[in-house]
Amino acid sequence: MFEEYAVMILIFSIISILTIKILKNNNHKFRYSKLLWFVQTIFTVFILITGEIFLTDWLAETAYLSHLKTGFDILWWLIPAFLLNQAMELFIWTPLEERRTWQPILIPNIVRLFAAILIYAIATLGIIIFIYDSSIFALIILFIAVVIVGFFVKINFSSAIIYLERPLRIGDWVKIADFEEGEVVDITWRTVRIKTRDECIISIPSDVVLQALIKNFNYPDDVYWLDIKIKISDTHPQERVKKILLDALLSSNKILQEPAPVVLITDITNGIIEYSLNYCADDYSDKNFVKEDVFIRILHHLKQANISQVIESQPN
Repeated sequence: MFEEYAVMILIFSIISILTIKILKNNNHKFRYSKLLWFVQTIFTVFILITGEIFLTDWLAETAYLSHLKTGFDILWWLIPAFLLNQAMELFIWTPLEERRTWQPILIPNIVRLFAAILIYAIATLGIIIFIYDSSIFALIILFIAVVIVGFFVKINFSSAIIYLERPLRIGDWVKIADFEEGEVVDITWRTVRIKTRDECIISIPSDVVLQALIKNFNYPDDVYWLDIKIKISDTHPQERVKKILLDALLSSNKILQEPAPVVLITDITNGIIEYSLNYCADDYSDKNFVKEDVFIRILHHLKQANISQVIESQPN
């Protein structure tokens, strides 16, 4: 009687697992469902228990019984390892990546791979020690696994630190050391790739990036400051010139009104006053067009005010 129930539970569990597989393949939102993972785990345990009961009863009088028992003993190590690896993705890696900070974390594949190798290595050691009773062979496997993991950690240490510390992310506009500024388009195990304004790709080794001074124009937010310096004769009243320059800034729709732009006097030499126009924008990829628009408006406002003695104008 119990065997009949075992067969019914086995069939129902297999159908349920197949249904969950179809749901995950056809609907993205089910792929990372924690509830489905729990249901799948429960039915997987049912399949192992009832499958072992059914097959043991079926092959009870054959020579395959001992092999069957060994096979199920191995499955009781490997399948929990598989489920645990899935759980790492659902409960650790994905929630970390979706955490709402200034930018989501991107967990590098090397970290995922390291965790998976560790889980399956433990399962393999369990099989070798407890099923095949071979402690020496297990120690050899453990040594090989440690060497392999150490090698991966060594060659990927810099990129892992970049991912974890997040000094830059894909999509950020950055300037790294003396390299040209550009947009981060890729972070691999060995390099950080930057696309410059002239559409060239610069590949910088991760260990160089890790030690370099990094200026990130998208952190802590997308707002960045620019300034233009204008030199005008002191024959024009300072307050009037400052108002004209400020009006020129405020007339541009490419800069932000908050934080508000400011005009400061930064130098007076030989009857020449240097005015520094400071303003904010929020799209660093558009920086050159923002500067051009502001500069044109400055020249226009100065011309309208009959201030033609512009000694030097130099956008930074």
